[in-house]
Amino acid sequence: MAAFSIETFRTALNGGAHANLFEVAITLPSGPTGSELAGITDNFATLCKAAAVPAMTLGIIEVPFRGRRAKIPGDRTFGEWTATFINDSGQKLRESFENWMKYMADGNFGSTLTTTSGVNAAGTAVTTAKTADNYKGIVSIKQLNDAGKAMRTYNLQNAFCSDISAIDLSYDTVDSIEEFTVTFQYSHFTIVNTTIT
Repeated sequence: MAAFSIETFRTALNGGAHANLFEVAITLPSGPTGSELAGITDNFATLCKAAAVPAMTLGIIEVPFRGRRAKIPGDRTFGEWTATFINDSGQKLRESFENWMKYMADGNFGSTLTTTSGVNAAGTAVTTAKTADNYKGIVSIKQLNDAGKAMRTYNLQNAFCSDISAIDLSYDTVDSIEEFTVTFQYSHFTIVNTTIT
């Protein structure tokens, strides 16, 4: 066992990662109009009070063999992601999230894109149609260092909001500003490490 040394601990810690040094960003879906999501465009990063580094779970496959169980790594799964936002006086940010959810609830799950792929024997153009997920975006969570530079970025791919929390109202509530949480679903995330020189 290594001898206790506070200097060894400080060197390993290297200042430590601070939970309050973070920044979020979003690449909005292409489907809803800019005016519908203007509040998200203007205030997503500024009014995000709390977020989280996304979790990842590895499934386990248990294979029985002669009274024992061999455990084998299975598929990765990615849970939902939640962020807390401060409500602006005009409620523009919340309205934009509500518009995004309304867009999806109205059945706008994709738009058909038609592309020309060639000509058939009769000389007629043959086209193929495919559907784009125009209601999905990308959410980025950046962990920053003391100088405000991104050290690690998690990009949530194919993200869309699935829940907007209630805001409790009461005559008894004083000296506070409204907050609400938004829950996002996504397919997976990618990680970008940044080397600071």
